[in-house]
Amino acid sequence: MAKVKKLDMGAEVLNNNNITTRKSFFGETVIYTPTGSKVKGHQFEYTASDGQILQSLLNAPEAKLEKLVEGARGKLAVAIGSTRLDMCVSADRQFAAFQLFKFLNLTYQRDSEVKIYEGASAKLLADLILNKK
Repeated sequence: MAKVKKLDMGAEVLNNNNITTRKSFFGETVIYTPTGSKVKGHQFEYTASDGQILQSLLNAPEAKLEKLVEGARGKLAVAIGSTRLDMCVSADRQFAAFQLFKFLNLTYQRDSEVKIYEGASAKLLADLILNKK
């Protein structure tokens, strides 16, 4: 697990109107304000072909998201690869932010803008990535 603040998209997530931070014993806790749920960061690596699936999901209009997620179920597998997905998700999965990176010139470089989802769309994508089904 990665700290939200340390992710490349951390500043953008922390500046979201529905995100607040609270001081805690171990630093700061990031909270999705509408539900009071903690937000945690994740990083996963995928093969180039899985990266293309993720890219199409993140570029899709929300109206078509459910159909595309159904088609991607069971196809994504975390592996050492050339695509990295950074993700921030609330514990209740009502908030999720995503950003893709490609491995070029011995470093990961941004391959997408930060995409932020709330509600049903966030849960749909978070379930796909975190449950691997």
